[in-house]
Amino acid sequence: MAVKWFYTPAGDPAFYQSDEYVWDTQAKTCLYWEANGWWFRMEDSAPAYFLKGPWVYNLMGEQAFYTG
Repeated sequence: MAVKWFYTPAGDPAFYQSDEYVWDTQAKTCLYWEANGWWFRMEDSAPAYFLKGPWVYNLMGEQAFYTG
């Protein structure tokens, strides 16, 4: 699978996704895994974000990141 990049609303790189794993661009650590459009935290498998179109939303429905 090709790498997919995610950016903050300000345009800064925040995460990249390889297969189902979402990595922090700064710390180079895997923070989330994605399934069916949902991002789950690696530490406890709790849902953290969801994908809709080019945007990633937090659980409050606010735009958090976008795909580039």
